[in-house]
Amino acid sequence: MTVETKPIKRVAIIGAGASGLASAKAFLAEEAFDTVKVFERNPLPGGLWNFTKYTDEEIQSPTTESNTTLQPRLHPETKNKEWAGPAYDKLTTNVPWSIMLYEHPTYTKSMLFGARTDIADFLHDYSKDINDHIAYGTNVVEVFKHGDEWSVKYQSVEPNSPIVEEKFDAVVSAGGYFNLPFIPDAPGLKKYSEAVPGSVLHSKVYRNPADFKDKTLLVIGNGASAIDISNQVAEQPGSKVYRSVRPGSESIGKPNPKTIEVGPIVKYDADERAIYIQDGTMLKDIDVVFYATGYYRSLPFLNRYNATLKRPIITSGHWLNNIYLHYIYIDDPTLVIIGITRFVIPFRVSQAQACYIARVWDGRLKLPPRPIQDLAQYKRFQEVESPEAVHDLKFPFDADYCEYIRKLSLLAPGDKGIFPKTWSHEERSFRKEIATARSAFSEYNHKFGKLARTREDLEQAGLIGHFELDDTKPNPEAYGKIKNGDQYTQEEVDAAVKELIDAGIYSPDGQVIGKGIAYE
Repeated sequence: MTVETKPIKRVAIIGAGASGLASAKAFLAEEAFDTVKVFERNPLPGGLWNFTKYTDEEIQSPTTESNTTLQPRLHPETKNKEWAGPAYDKLTTNVPWSIMLYEHPTYTKSMLFGARTDIADFLHDYSKDINDHIAYGTNVVEVFKHGDEWSVKYQSVEPNSPIVEEKFDAVVSAGGYFNLPFIPDAPGLKKYSEAVPGSVLHSKVYRNPADFKDKTLLVIGNGASAIDISNQVAEQPGSKVYRSVRPGSESIGKPNPKTIEVGPIVKYDADERAIYIQDGTMLKDIDVVFYATGYYRSLPFLNRYNATLKRPIITSGHWLNNIYLHYIYIDDPTLVIIGITRFVIPFRVSQAQACYIARVWDGRLKLPPRPIQDLAQYKRFQEVESPEAVHDLKFPFDADYCEYIRKLSLLAPGDKGIFPKTWSHEERSFRKEIATARSAFSEYNHKFGKLARTREDLEQAGLIGHFELDDTKPNPEAYGKIKNGDQYTQEEVDAAVKELIDAGIYSPDGQVIGKGIAYE
């Protein structure tokens, strides 16, 4: 069964964060669906941008299972279930406000890099006209396919609530992947973490630097969270911060000069409470090891469904299999998983994805024939050094990706629906310099004790040069031909089949066997 053979009238969207809200608006704007229902387990929209003081119960170190379901806490008074988010108190975006957000004409606030409260405020305002379609305080426990219908089982967060089942024609998973922490294994880590509970943590449980006054930390990672945690804690009285980074990795933000950079960890010694670094250095008396090493791509409500598939969507949890354009499930495109790409402008990417699939499910557009999709997926795996990077779209690839999907969306007849924003020349130029601007922004905050509000603030402080337009040209056709799915010729399909047979992806009789695509 495909969306081409059965009309889609009932759409379930799981999650009311940035991806879920953009999806809901895109589907509602089509004016073609009888039901568009969003399930959100929290009491507010906004997803990860909503701050929770509470954190997950102690996370196992290392984490080895991508299908783990994190258990909620119970509110001490209401006994309602509550899920901890990853936002910390002083979180700011890594992306400039001007290029991060989708259009929202009634919202006029502007800044350089927004604080978490600014983004949450934007999303709360953005959701106002669709709140009637959102079931808040409702946790989806399982999604399964029965015949040509999707069964969505959900439960209120209130105590002793029954599990309710509802049927849909299509499902959008829009929960992102900042949920299940990934802590990679290292020799001795498990024994080390068990010897002193709470001595090995993940960045998801970080909230405030004051919690680590007079502590010695080792922060592992070179991304935004690693830089923020190490920089903030380094300013606390009596603190000492080491940061473990891989040689050649690029930091997102400017490291605080008070932090001490060391190389990769080679082993932990629980008996000596020692940590050995690749260059032979031994660190002792570390109070807390903080892993800022990212998250699994985890979809616990799909665990049972995933286990029934000959070609599972999730195996290791570091990438998704059998996925076209990074979000459309090839075997059954009535399931899409929005917001799994990394190193992108997530709001813009999620909106583009939602706009295109809304037109497909409406029937105004067609997906390419199966061999074209399979070939695109195969080629993507061949482009990257390891499958862990298959969903990484650093600039200019994220901007080109959005532009490709925008151009596909424009092929739909009529002018109804939401159209993704065009990436302007200025936005592409600003996107290219994000790392430099973010480092200058961090340095400005450290130097002046406040957030820079405009790029001009950074220029006047001498922390960044004058803004110049970049000469990078858009290349959306790197992702495929800009044509509707029913416009592919038989010759093009046959050529794709031949290439897949030669690569071992298809058997000689044209059956999908999957050889050559990472599924382990």
